[in-house]
Amino acid sequence: MKAITKPSVFLMIYFVLFGMTSMAIATIKNNTTQLVLHILCIVFHLTICVVISFMEAKKAMKVRIQNDKVRLRIIETGEDLKYDKSSEYKITNGILMAFIVCLPLIVFTLANAISFAITGRVAEMLKVASNFVCGTTFRLFSACGLSETISYILPASAFVVYAIFITIGYYLGGKKYLLVNERFEETKQKINGDTF
Repeated sequence: MKAITKPSVFLMIYFVLFGMTSMAIATIKNNTTQLVLHILCIVFHLTICVVISFMEAKKAMKVRIQNDKVRLRIIETGEDLKYDKSSEYKITNGILMAFIVCLPLIVFTLANAISFAITGRVAEMLKVASNFVCGTTFRLFSACGLSETISYILPASAFVVYAIFITIGYYLGGKKYLLVNERFEETKQKINGDTF
């Protein structure tokens, strides 16, 4: 958990910044242009999410491989060695990253759903906060011509999209490092094997 908190919060801040960017996009009169820019915004953010989750998985897999060597040494020698288990690669970390990144989306989608059930100043404040934080996903659906109510409820499905992309990025990053490490070990064994 500790290892993914920093990149997840970084991506969450980016998510909020893209929400603010969408406020500027919403001032454009042409719906088609709005739609294209909202889609580009989301694609750009998803790309950043995949790249960062890929890089974090490579780091985590490196820690896992190092920890496996320490565990093997503990088994062989019985020594009491310490290792960092919390930073190891686990596929569930990819899903957890997606949840942290989408936390504002989840919270403000719920807040917006509540704002339709109540009236008055509190409802207006919830709508403004939702627009400010999660505007990109909200406005993407409204630019498609969907009703206001549906435009504010559908973005909850964005969590599924983010979870899939971040988890795939995390999985591929771990696999990539594992393959590189296996090739390195094979090459090292060939070189060491030839010298004896």
